[in-house]
Amino acid sequence: MSVAERITKLKPYTPSDRNVDSNNGWQYSDWNESHFKPSPKAIKSVQEAILDNNFFQKYPNTNNRELLDLLSDYTGLESENIAIYNGSDDALKEIFISFLDENSKVMTYSPSYTQVDTFISLSTDKHHKEKIIDPIDKHYYNFEDIKNYDLVYLANPNNPTGYLIDKTEIELLVSKNLDTLFIIDEAYYEFSKNTSSDLVTKYNNIIITRTFSKAFGLASLRIGYILASKEKIEFLNKIRNVKSVNQIAQIAAAASLKDLDYLSACTGETKKSKEILEKFIKHSLTYKCFENSHANFVLIKTKDSKDLINVMLKNKILIRDRSYMSGLENCVRITVGSIENVKKIINILKELDTIRG
Repeated sequence: MSVAERITKLKPYTPSDRNVDSNNGWQYSDWNESHFKPSPKAIKSVQEAILDNNFFQKYPNTNNRELLDLLSDYTGLESENIAIYNGSDDALKEIFISFLDENSKVMTYSPSYTQVDTFISLSTDKHHKEKIIDPIDKHYYNFEDIKNYDLVYLANPNNPTGYLIDKTEIELLVSKNLDTLFIIDEAYYEFSKNTSSDLVTKYNNIIITRTFSKAFGLASLRIGYILASKEKIEFLNKIRNVKSVNQIAQIAAAASLKDLDYLSACTGETKKSKEILEKFIKHSLTYKCFENSHANFVLIKTKDSKDLINVMLKNKILIRDRSYMSGLENCVRITVGSIENVKKIINILKELDTIRG
C-alpha cells in the first residue's frame, strides 16, 4: 500500500475543543501544559534576542552547541547521544518513518498516548494495541509478546494514567529483546524523576524522547529532543531537518536549562498539588483515581464523566475526557500545577459530592 493510500485511510488525531478566551479567566487543566510561566530567564533571553534587527530574517541555529552542551549536562550524556527536534511529536514521527516499513510489526499499549498511531500508520498496517489490564487500578502490562515485534512504544510515565515502569524493568525488556527497538516517551520525566537515559549508551535498541512542552512551560514554542546511541543519532540525522527548530525555541530552552532551581520549584508545587487532589479523591465516595501518578495530571473515575466536564466548563475549567479509551469508562484526566488551581477543582468536586453523591 502506498503512503498516499495509508493517509487516505487515516482518522486525524483530534484534540479536545478549546474555543475559549484565554484572557477571560479560564483554567487549562486539559492538555497537561504547565500552570506556571516559563523561567524568567527564558522570557528575558527571548525578549533580548528579538531586539536584534536581523533576528527574524535569519535561519535558526542549525547546530546549537550551547543547547547541546546544556542538554548534555542535564542528561549526563554526551552531545553525540542527543538530537534536538521541533517538539517530541516530530521526533516520534521521524523515528517511526525511519525505522519502520510495510513489513514491520509494532506494539503499543492501550490506553496510552494515541498521537503515535498516526505516525505508525504511515509506514505499516501491522500495529497491535495490547490492552493494559485494569488501568485504573492494577495497571498491568503484558510484556510476554514483545519478542514478536520489531518496535515497541512505551509512554513512561504513561499518559493518561501516570503509571511508571521502573528503569530496572525497562532494562530487562531491552536486554532480553535485542532485536526489538524500544521507544520510551519520557515527556513527563521532570515530574517522575525516573529515567532510562543511561541505557542508550549500553544498548543500541532504545530511543528516548523528551519535551520542553510540559514542566518547562514552552508548549507553544515546540521543542524537544531524543536520547539514543551515537549510531541511531547518526542514522536519524540523515533525514532530520536541521532548520526545523525555530530560534526563539532554542533560546528559551537554553535559558530554561540555566534555571533549574525555578524548574524544581514549579515541579515541587505540582507534586504537592497532585498529592492534595489524590488525597481528596481517596476519601471520596463519589470518585476514584489512579493513585500515585508520576506526571502532572490525575486520572479520575466518576459516575458521569460528561456531567463532570460540563460542570467544570461552567466554572471555566477545562479537563480532558478519557472515557472513550479502553478500560477508562467515565474517566477524566485533570492537569495539576499550582495549589491555588487544584483547590478550585477540589471545591467543585466537593459540591458535586454533596449534590450527586
